[in-house]
Amino acid sequence: MAIPFSLTQRRSAVNADNAARGINLGLRLLRQGVQAKIGVTTGSAFAGVIGAASRQEYAAVGDAVNMSARLMGKAPRNTVLCDASTAKEAEDAFSFKEAMRMKVCCWRVYVFRIGTKRLMQRQ
Repeated sequence: MAIPFSLTQRRSAVNADNAARGINLGLRLLRQGVQAKIGVTTGSAFAGVIGAASRQEYAAVGDAVNMSARLMGKAPRNTVLCDASTAKEAEDAFSFKEAMRMKVCCWRVYVFRIGTKRLMQRQ
């Protein structure tokens, strides 16, 4: 299942914490007892209705969605994995540990396991 967080084209202060929100959602599901392998990625995707008029469905498609699916497939049970983009965007909220490297097409992708949650400083 794909859960897009920001369906707008431009990054803004309103959706700047989407990476941390995605990780928090995954961790919350695991804490509630949901048995899952979770992959969180950051990137562009198309989300909308696709298909012919006789058979339409709402879907999210794109490289970020495909990468999430690959991370889910590689994740140990009850674990959240993320890509380097997500780890970089959420580094103020979480610590990360490199979990593995995956080959995707012609390049290597660094995959991270979520470490501890960081306490946010109030300003």
